[in-house]
Amino acid sequence: MGDKLTVVIEANAGATDDFVPTVNPFLDGDGGSGAISHFATRNPIHYFLNGTGIGLTYTLSDAVEFSAGYLASDAANPIRGAGLFDGPFGAIAQLTFTPSDRFALGLTYVHAYNNDFTANASTGSNRANLRTALLDNPNLPDALSPYAGIDIPTSSNAYGVSASFQLSPKVVLNGWVSYVNTRTLATRGVLPRGDLDIWTWAVGLAFPDLLKTGSVGGLIVGMEPRATGVSRGLRSAIGRDSDLSLHIEAFYQYQINDNIAITPGVVWLTAPDMNDRNGDVVIGTIRTTFTF
Repeated sequence: MGDKLTVVIEANAGATDDFVPTVNPFLDGDGGSGAISHFATRNPIHYFLNGTGIGLTYTLSDAVEFSAGYLASDAANPIRGAGLFDGPFGAIAQLTFTPSDRFALGLTYVHAYNNDFTANASTGSNRANLRTALLDNPNLPDALSPYAGIDIPTSSNAYGVSASFQLSPKVVLNGWVSYVNTRTLATRGVLPRGDLDIWTWAVGLAFPDLLKTGSVGGLIVGMEPRATGVSRGLRSAIGRDSDLSLHIEAFYQYQINDNIAITPGVVWLTAPDMNDRNGDVVIGTIRTTFTF
């Protein structure tokens, strides 16, 4: 719509990267390329919204861009507590600064209702995804298991900073840090109302054209969403994430030709679910991407 404004209508399965820069070049390939996990693909606060809605991007200047959007996760459901405006939703606004071809910075705000990280992307601890964990996870930790199956409405406000800097033509440094405040909006007679303070961060290196033109190597280290603080009443019921878990990921995307790429990778999770009593998990993967 004009030279500066682009509007995106999301009929179904929309995501923020359709209209908001994720500021994670070479690592964010939306699953088909780049990082092999949701967490390493982009700042997890982007996963607070998906589905049906609208997004827009407005160019303020050569170096500044404003993006915003609204997506409902259960838009096609006509029952009360669902639909386009009465059900789970997320709204995002971001200022993206690109003063040069080598550097980008994104300042992001997200507001979400009845959505969390796991609802769309399976990243973060059970407490950091309290609503989805209680509804859907059959293997809850002991502190949460008494509340399994409870439908707790939540409201979240997330604030994030993402940045990328190209150190050289073949080395790109990426990273983010985000804070989220999630509030439980009802007790359902069993769980006290309260607030959770959630943090997440990551640092990544991408190596474009590693060993072969078109190939990419990547290394990511970070902390998936962790509930570092829980208000007193709620903490007495569910506790908090007292231990630190690290997400360590490496991959090499080998571009066989213009149409086929093979990506072996490994993900190492220390203290899964932010609990030192859980043994480390190492996951090996191999992805083959066909492009037509």
